[in-house]
Amino acid sequence: MCLVSRIRGTTVPPGSTYISAFDEHVTSVTPDPLFSGDSTLNRGDVIEIQGPAASGKTQLLYFFTMTCVLPNSATVSCELGMQDAAANEEPQHSTSVLLGGRAKCAVIFDCDGRWRMGRLHAILTSYITSKFTRAFALDTTSQEIPKLTFQPSIADLVVQSLSRVHIFRPTSSLALASTLFSLPTYHRTNMPDEEILMIFVDSISAFHHSDKWRTEQAMLAENSLRNSTRTPSTSRTAATAQPPSSSLPRVDTNAMAHVINTIQMLRQNLGIITFMTNWAMITPEGKSVVNLNIDESAPWFGQHLSSPYPSLPEHPAPSTTGFTITHHITLPGTAYAVPQFPVGTAFARALENEERMSAVDHRKSIALLRTPITVTQSNHLEGDPILKSKIQYGVAVGSFEFSVRDGFVGIE
Repeated sequence: MCLVSRIRGTTVPPGSTYISAFDEHVTSVTPDPLFSGDSTLNRGDVIEIQGPAASGKTQLLYFFTMTCVLPNSATVSCELGMQDAAANEEPQHSTSVLLGGRAKCAVIFDCDGRWRMGRLHAILTSYITSKFTRAFALDTTSQEIPKLTFQPSIADLVVQSLSRVHIFRPTSSLALASTLFSLPTYHRTNMPDEEILMIFVDSISAFHHSDKWRTEQAMLAENSLRNSTRTPSTSRTAATAQPPSSSLPRVDTNAMAHVINTIQMLRQNLGIITFMTNWAMITPEGKSVVNLNIDESAPWFGQHLSSPYPSLPEHPAPSTTGFTITHHITLPGTAYAVPQFPVGTAFARALENEERMSAVDHRKSIALLRTPITVTQSNHLEGDPILKSKIQYGVAVGSFEFSVRDGFVGIE
């Protein structure tokens, strides 16, 4: 399976992210030999999206899911209405419409219970409609547009794309790990002729509190048991001092380790690209999210998940878990994209600020990118004939904008 994954990764690269600023960022910090043509995504990439509630984490997942399941192109015919058909010698016109998808399967692990297939359906419909209207040069604002018939229809293409989406709803970290582990079997059984290119875990933090509570309960029970066995007792009480094992809380304190290990297995064996959303529970001290600057000293959200969860790009050295985060996306929230008005700004003057009003209406957000990089420095000391190399780790920072408008996730 590993050999098949390597061959597929070389001959059929995953492609770009379809976010120009993201692709330019990756191209600028990654050595050319790692790329296959114009592909800025690599087999086995792990992309983490972190941000507070309602910052747009799941909306970005909808966008990446759409790029995964849509077909690359479609040959579409458009039949005009009766009046236009009489005025045109060729009332039916066919053309190839570039949709830009990958026509691959995506597997969703909806740990938060917030994934909405209806929302993905609306995004796909809006996107395909916009592509069709552009391809046939239709004026969508005109009231004189006749009723159009597309073949294949927009609804057919949406249903075809949604058939490549497989969704699971685990209820614990162990359930998530078990489902991930069983994914190759599910693949062979239910879609042997399809390829799983991406998996989406929304959110990897969903069971953080319950896992922490179970671990604490197990530790308390273990300490209580240890103290009871140390207490002097008579022969009668000694026999009952140790409670039966069934009364102890059953907990696996390495639940996250199982999740990480199974993701690593899928990366190595199937070359799957993993997207994970993560909560922002630890905020920078003494600084507001509004005052973030896109530079290396910017205050990022802290990590609340403990080892063996992969380290953040502040420490991009090779991880003992077997992999690190390839790209980290921080979503500070709409407050970052919509700056506050200066003190004393009149209300009338505020309403004239079209750029800010557009950002508010479209729920404009800025995503901050971090990518671990490795820099090899060669040092040749005077009098030393041996060329010495020193490997240093760093973080490259970038950004891109996106918004939610007209039922669609728009990328700037």
